[in-house]
Amino acid sequence: MEKNHDNNQHDEQQQKPITDFMAQVVGKYRLVGQVNYEEFLRAIGLSMAKRAIAISQVPRVDCRIDDDGQWNVQVTGISKDSDFKFRLGVEMKRVTIDGRHVNDLFTVEEEGGKMKLIQKETWGNNRSCEAVMVHEFDGDDWNMTMTFGDVTCVRHFRHGPHSVAQSACSRLYQETGKNRLDYTLSSSHFLPLQRTLNRTQVLTIAVTIPAQFICWVVDQKS
Repeated sequence: MEKNHDNNQHDEQQQKPITDFMAQVVGKYRLVGQVNYEEFLRAIGLSMAKRAIAISQVPRVDCRIDDDGQWNVQVTGISKDSDFKFRLGVEMKRVTIDGRHVNDLFTVEEEGGKMKLIQKETWGNNRSCEAVMVHEFDGDDWNMTMTFGDVTCVRHFRHGPHSVAQSACSRLYQETGKNRLDYTLSSSHFLPLQRTLNRTQVLTIAVTIPAQFICWVVDQKS
């Protein structure tokens, strides 16, 4: 009996870091920036049209984990909302937002004293293509490092409620495909944004800065 009790305590101690990590991950996130994303999309074989749609979208991610360990991920604010479920260590099939039929395997690994969610995605003939996504969480920040061959990109998400400005940007992307404020200053999409920032400031900086980064600045000030 005493030996079984010790084994149970040992198992709980081993499981606790993963449990704490899962509790940290749960919540709602929004995309606030990305680096080299288009190059990654080109590397995995997406057409110019699909790349243009993908880089213009501002996804919002809602991550929940059931008591039985099933992860539920809902992605909105994109051309077609996505909802998928998975369990750690169990391979699953799904269709990605860009239309690829893939096999995904999610695991949690410790590196340098930090827990990370590792996603391995394979597709193609004989599953010859493989991309690896490393998800790192630090406070309110979630960094997704995506690697395919020798191409790597990073997408930055932030935990918290979706702001009015971010929602306006998302609607603009979906309805017009445009991603610069100078195109839509007269549009009702950006009335909330114009009330948040001084109109002169918007006119001054909108010429060269994409809308999603304007939204990020607004979010930091709110």
